[in-house]
Amino acid sequence: SPATREAFSHAGHADGVSSWIPGQSDGFVAVGDLNRTMQTLVDASTSDPSISASTNAFGLTGPGGVLPHLTGDAALEAQVGSKAGPAGALLLRSDDARSLSAFFSKLLTLASSSGSVLTPGLSATQRQPAIAAGATTTYRGVLITSRSALPGLTGLAPSYAVLDGMGILGSNLAAVEAVIDTHKGGPSMANEPTYRAAAGASIARPSAVFFVKTGSLLQAARQLKVPGATRTVDGQTVATLEPIKALSLTSTSQADQLVERLFLLIE
Repeated sequence: SPATREAFSHAGHADGVSSWIPGQSDGFVAVGDLNRTMQTLVDASTSDPSISASTNAFGLTGPGGVLPHLTGDAALEAQVGSKAGPAGALLLRSDDARSLSAFFSKLLTLASSSGSVLTPGLSATQRQPAIAAGATTTYRGVLITSRSALPGLTGLAPSYAVLDGMGILGSNLAAVEAVIDTHKGGPSMANEPTYRAAAGASIARPSAVFFVKTGSLLQAARQLKVPGATRTVDGQTVATLEPIKALSLTSTSQADQLVERLFLLIE
């Protein structure tokens, strides 16, 4: 369709955001056209008042909404092998820090409210701190806003910050600080040897990237303990997957085609 051809012609480039992603991350997804994708979805749902009300409530659309200010660059990175449990951060590039901060604030307020309501056994008094509690701190000159841990979600105490046009929404304070450290000169995914090896064999300047260190995932799976489970990852599975160090899926597009490349790094 004409709309699809238009989207394919302006897919953006997702590889630039890799310099913001901490080198110790176990994987990430990055796109270069999030704004166009979201705008298309919003336009397609204009006839449904409930959806418009929801996007306005989240600060995505409406007066002061963040959508018109998103540049398209976005990423979601994760670490699965940390001792504190899985952690990660959402990265959104914008040309307006105020609307991006307001979007994160509304998103967390609604998430806190929903988490409290859905958690059984909590009184109204117990719910309220999860909705309203929060604190600000300054880390390396960057203001970070944090929420208290969400009820029923152990280890999830979201924090957010906006730095040099990039919004950072982390699963906890440490996740935000890790991205700040990376941007201020720390090791990034752009220079991580495993990612560089995979990127060298992937599509140049892709519009979307999916990258994962499969070795890290395998190690985390072997250490995972599920209550009530009697089996772990069997030896044959480990032997089969162990040589695979990384998986990379990249894509790019033009008006008349979409190209994807899947690459496995095997040692």
